[in-house]
Amino acid sequence: MASPIVVPDGLPPVSTQTSAEHPWPLWLLAKNVDWMVRSMPQLWIEGEIVQYEHKNGRKTQYLTIHDLSENVSMRMSAFTHLIPDGIGPGTHVIANVKPSFWTVNGSFSLFASDIRPAGIGALLAQLERLRAILRSEGLFDASRKKKLPFIPQNIGLIVGPNTRAETDITVQARERWESVAFTILHAHVQGAQAVAEIIDALQQLDDDPAVDVIIMARGGGSMEDLLPFSDETLVRAVARASTPIVVAIGHQDDHPIVEEVADLVAATPTDAAKTIVPDIHELAEAIDMLVGRVRAAITRTLNHAQTDIDTISSRVGLAHPEGWIDAREQDISVIQARIRTRISSAMTLAENQLAADTARVRALSPLATIERGYAVLTDHGGHVVSSVHAVANEDTVSARVSDGSLLMSVTGIRDDEAQQEHDARYDDTAHRHGIPDREDTAHSDESSHDASHISNTSNTPETDNAINDATAQRKDNAQ
Repeated sequence: MASPIVVPDGLPPVSTQTSAEHPWPLWLLAKNVDWMVRSMPQLWIEGEIVQYEHKNGRKTQYLTIHDLSENVSMRMSAFTHLIPDGIGPGTHVIANVKPSFWTVNGSFSLFASDIRPAGIGALLAQLERLRAILRSEGLFDASRKKKLPFIPQNIGLIVGPNTRAETDITVQARERWESVAFTILHAHVQGAQAVAEIIDALQQLDDDPAVDVIIMARGGGSMEDLLPFSDETLVRAVARASTPIVVAIGHQDDHPIVEEVADLVAATPTDAAKTIVPDIHELAEAIDMLVGRVRAAITRTLNHAQTDIDTISSRVGLAHPEGWIDAREQDISVIQARIRTRISSAMTLAENQLAADTARVRALSPLATIERGYAVLTDHGGHVVSSVHAVANEDTVSARVSDGSLLMSVTGIRDDEAQQEHDARYDDTAHRHGIPDREDTAHSDESSHDASHISNTSNTPETDNAINDATAQRKDNAQ
C-alpha cells in the first residue's frame, strides 16, 4: 500500500531510495510513521499497570502499562468512565487499544477503549466488589468491634502447623505473663482446604467458654497465599463470633477482607501477643508508681490537715479551753437567773389573773346571789320557776338556798298587778298613820322595828288592824 504522504520534488519518493546524499527530512519520516501507526487496526494487548494516579475532575486518565515478560513500557490513555474500579499499580489487565504517534516529539502511545482486569487482577476486582457489599451491610462498622479482655486467662490460637507465627505468639505472651494459657488449633492457612479448616477451628474456640480471645495468625505471604482470608464465608463467620478476634496476617502491602471485620488487627503475630497480653513487669512498675502517687497525695493531705489543726489549736480559746468553759458557765448562770426571774414573774402574774378571774366568776355565779338571801325555785321536774304562771295552787316547789333546799307547797298566787294593788294599799295606809314608805323600810335597819315606834295614840280597832297589816307588810318588804 503506497503512502499517501506527498514527497516534495527532489527527494526520494520512498524510504528505500534514501542515501547519504539524498536523505529524508525528519518531518517526512514522522509523517510516514504516523501514517503507518494510524493504519494499524485496534487490537487487544496484555500487560501490568505500573503507574496510575487517578485525577479527579479529568475526562481522560493516563497510565503506564508494562509487558509481563520483557522490559517494555508504553503510555496509555483512556476516558475516566472506562477505567474500572480496582485498577491500580500491579493490576494485570487486558485492553483494547488503538496505537497513536505524536509527530511533534516522536512519542508513541496507546488509547484504550476497553480495560479489563485479567488473571489476579480480575480476582482483586471481585474482592473489591465483595468488600463494598460487606461494608454496605455494616459488617465493618466500628460499633461492632468487641472490647478485648484486660488480662486474658486463655487465648485461642488458629495457626498453621509448625509455623514461626505460633512460636512468636506463645513465647512473647509467656514472657509478658507467665501464667497465660493457650488453646491452639492447627489449620491450613493457604490453599483449597484453608477456609473450611479455619472456620471449623474458629467455631470450636468460639464455643469454648474458657477462651477469652482468639488470634488468627500466619507469617505473611503473597497475595495469592492470603486469598483464603478474604473468602466471604470466613469473613461472615468472623463477624458472627461472640469472642473477640485478633487477626495477625503479617503482610503490610495487602489487606485481606477478614481484617475489616476483626476486632483488632495486629501488624505481625508478635505484635498480636504484645497487644493482647499485658507485661506483668510494666504493670508492676505502673502500680508502684500509682501507689507512690497515692501515698504522696495522702501525705500532703495529712500535712495540710495537721497544719490546720496546729493553727486552730494555737488560738487563745483552744490553747486554754478552761477559760472559755468558765466564761460560758457564767453566761449560762446569768441566763438561768433571767429565766427563773421571768418564770417567777409569769407565775405571779398568772396567779393574780386567776384570782381576779375567780372573783369575777364568783360574783357572777348564782350561788353568790343565793348566799345574799335569795332562793331559786324549781318545780317538780327540776325546771326553774321564773313566772307565777309556771305553777298552780297546791303545787310542790323546791327552794334552793345557800345551805340546802326547802320543799314548799303553793298556797296562793299573786301576780305583778295584784302585788302592785297590795303595795298601793299598804302605802296609803302607812301614809295616813305615819308609817315609813316601803323603800325607806327596805334600806334602814332602824325603820325595820315593829309598830311600837309609832306614837301611842288611841286607835280604833280598824286602825289597829291596818297598822298591824302595814307593819307585817313592812317587815316582809324589809326582808
